[in-house]
Amino acid sequence: MKLFLETFIALSPLYAFIFTGVLLKRTGVITDTLIPALNRIVFRAFLPITLFLNVYEAELDFGNSIGVIAYSVGAFMLLFGVLALVVPHFIKDKPRAATTVQGMFRSNFVLLGIVYARQLFGADRMGETGLLIAVIVPLFNVLAVLTFALLTGEKQRPAEVLLKIVKNPLIVAAVTGLFVRAVGIELPSLLLNPLSTLGDVATPFAMVVIGSSLTLAGFRRDGLLIGVLSFVRLIVVPAVFVTGAALLGFREVILVALLTAFGGPCAVSSPAMAYQLGGDGELAGEFVAATTLFSLPTMYLFIVLLRALGLC
Repeated sequence: MKLFLETFIALSPLYAFIFTGVLLKRTGVITDTLIPALNRIVFRAFLPITLFLNVYEAELDFGNSIGVIAYSVGAFMLLFGVLALVVPHFIKDKPRAATTVQGMFRSNFVLLGIVYARQLFGADRMGETGLLIAVIVPLFNVLAVLTFALLTGEKQRPAEVLLKIVKNPLIVAAVTGLFVRAVGIELPSLLLNPLSTLGDVATPFAMVVIGSSLTLAGFRRDGLLIGVLSFVRLIVVPAVFVTGAALLGFREVILVALLTAFGGPCAVSSPAMAYQLGGDGELAGEFVAATTLFSLPTMYLFIVLLRALGLC
C-alpha cells in the first residue's frame, strides 16, 4: 500500500494538470477551436525547448544508449510487421485497418517520455530519453507512412517523408542539443535561464492541453474496436516488450522511457497522419482520446509493478 501511495504522490501533479484541462474545457475557457493552436504551441515551442535542454545538460552514457536504441528499433520493427500481417485479417475496411495498425504501434512517447522521466527521476536523468526520442520519432513517422502505403495504397514520395522527419521540431531540438554538446558550446546564463523557465512550462501546459482534448463521443459506435486497441496498446504491448527490456538488464529511467514508448497512449499526431494518408482520421482521434484516458491507471500500475520489483 505504501508503494501505491508513493507512486500516486509522485504522479499526482500529472493527474492534476489533466483534470485542470478537463475543467477548463467543460467551463468553456478552452474551446474546440483553440485546442489545435494550443497543441501547436506545445509541439513547436515548449517541448522542443525542454528536449534541447535535457540533451544539452544531461550526462549521457552512449554505450548504454546504443543498446537501448537497438532494442527499441528492433522491437518496433517486429511489432509493426506482426500488426501489418494480422490486423487486415480481422478488419477488412482498409482505411480502418491501417488506422488501427498505426494506433497499436505509435505511442505518444514524444510527450510522455519527457513527462514521466522528468516527474519520476528529474531533469538531469533525461538525456537517454532525449536520445531515444530522436531515434523513435523518425521511426514512427516512417512506419506510419509505410502502414498507409501498404494497407490503403496511398503513396508518398520518399523525399516528402524525409523532409517531414528533418523538419520535425523535436528532432531538430534533440540533434541541436547533441551538436552543441559535441562541439563544447557553453550557453550563457542570459540565454540558458529563460530557456529553462520556458522548459519548466512544458509539462503542465502539455498535460492541460491533453486534458482539454479528451472526448469519448465516438465510443458508442466504435466501442469494441477501441476497447481491443486500448487493451493491446496499453497492456499487451508493454507487457511483452518492457519485460524483454527488463530481462536484457535495462533499469530505472531507461525502463520507464521504454514503458512510455511501448505502453503510452496513441500519438496525438496520428489523426493528422490518418487524414493525410487515406486512413480514418475520426477513428484515430477516438483512439487517442480513449487510450489517453485509460493509460492513466495502466501506466500507474505498471510503474508500481516496476518499483515493487526494484527495476525503477
